[in-house]
Amino acid sequence: ILDLSCFIFSEQSIFRRVARAAAGSFIFEGSVLLLIAGNSLTLAMYDPVNPDSDANEMLNQIGMVFTLLFAVEMFTKIIAFGFVFGDEAYLTKNDNSTWNRIDFVVVTSGLLELANIGPDLGVFRVIRLLRPLRTITSIRGMRVLVGTLLEPDTLAGIGNVCLLCMFIFVVWGIIGVNMFGGQLRSHCVDMVTLE
Repeated sequence: ILDLSCFIFSEQSIFRRVARAAAGSFIFEGSVLLLIAGNSLTLAMYDPVNPDSDANEMLNQIGMVFTLLFAVEMFTKIIAFGFVFGDEAYLTKNDNSTWNRIDFVVVTSGLLELANIGPDLGVFRVIRLLRPLRTITSIRGMRVLVGTLLEPDTLAGIGNVCLLCMFIFVVWGIIGVNMFGGQLRSHCVDMVTLE
């Protein structure tokens, strides 16, 4: 039963063979990267000043299309490799499991938002902002770099560097306040005459 993907598709199933071929193809990965780039552009074009504008409504519709396309990508990988059970399964402990879990949360929250399930919160919109992180799964060098940065030993070192930087900023802030303290008080300058 463990060799069945989603307890339905066997290794010899035509759906699973097609999904495995698609998920392993270079064109599929390139298409996903283009989808991520397009989705990132639409997220960047959102206007928070006029949330009810026609442009934002169009961007929301485009966002729904992206959500559906990302869901197709996720389900293709789940059918190809399995969901939880198996060595290569989508959510098991392998090289891509952390990134697949992030993908799963992002896509599932997008589908919940699309279906209007749950409270009407901006949480789903915030989780959509994690989609550009999916590019890390496709670029091996970035995946290794981020994985190294997230190791406990590295995080401790980064914390020490941050503390040192904060100490230096505080020292230079104190020096600046003592040197310039009060010298610029009540000094207004006319930008035309510079007086």
